[in-house]
Amino acid sequence: MNQDYKINYVDLVIHADIPSPTMKHILLTIAALANENGKCRPSISRLAKLTGFDKRTITRNLRKLENGGWLDIDRVGTQFHRETSFYELNLLKLQTEKNSVQGRGSKPLPGAQSPHLGGTESVNTKDTNNDENRKFENSYIEIDSLFR
Repeated sequence: MNQDYKINYVDLVIHADIPSPTMKHILLTIAALANENGKCRPSISRLAKLTGFDKRTITRNLRKLENGGWLDIDRVGTQFHRETSFYELNLLKLQTEKNSVQGRGSKPLPGAQSPHLGGTESVNTKDTNNDENRKFENSYIEIDSLFR
């Protein structure tokens, strides 16, 4: 089974402009658990175990993520069964935020003045991106192994 979609979901969350580290950590955990459609169904207890936060912190921050539009929560339950929640990443919002963050010019343009070198430097962005992608993929594999 190809799990490249998980790398993309985690990448989207990493680049999202989420206001609190706690919210981002919870959303990263959900992204790592999500299926190819960006959906998952972990319990509050499982999220608490995986993140190290207590259940009340998880519940409070899930509500904030939902209100902020990063996460859709479908709560299902009856009077006889406990409520089950299905979480779905809002991929459109996350993709939009990733593009806006990347558009801020965090990398120098080829031939741009380098404040550290006192001159111009040519940057091969293709090689830089490949190196960064490899580093990210390796760190993702390490993180993903923690969830198994």
